[in-house]
Amino acid sequence: MICTAIDDFLEEKTIWVCQLSNGIMVYQDDNRPNISPSSAWLRLKTYALENKVRITRMFLKFRSHVVELPHYADAYFFCKGIARFTGTKNLPSYNCGAIFKNVETFECIHFLIPELEPLEIEQRSVKDLNEDCVIYNE
Repeated sequence: MICTAIDDFLEEKTIWVCQLSNGIMVYQDDNRPNISPSSAWLRLKTYALENKVRITRMFLKFRSHVVELPHYADAYFFCKGIARFTGTKNLPSYNCGAIFKNVETFECIHFLIPELEPLEIEQRSVKDLNEDCVIYNE
């Protein structure tokens, strides 16, 4: 089950939002009670495959702050991470990127959450990605 509307559960959370080729907007609702799997990204991946839809646009959102990734990519990458800084505590991050055909690497942007402040941009190898973190637009 995918989340297609913002509700109280999502309030004050940093989330990804994906627009699909069928016009539906999908909202990240990780760990929503009584929903399995708990990862909204994995549920979206299953929905996209079963319904033969593509992600056309992807955003990150916290309150009114919205960060947009490139449109109409051939795949999108998302995973949660931990940003480590010398002399500070570990901070939660979202790691995201848009992947295009015929490339071996892509820009993975690490965003500090909840603020969505870009921390780092790194080149990642497409072939080394965890498949659970990638949704291909087939």
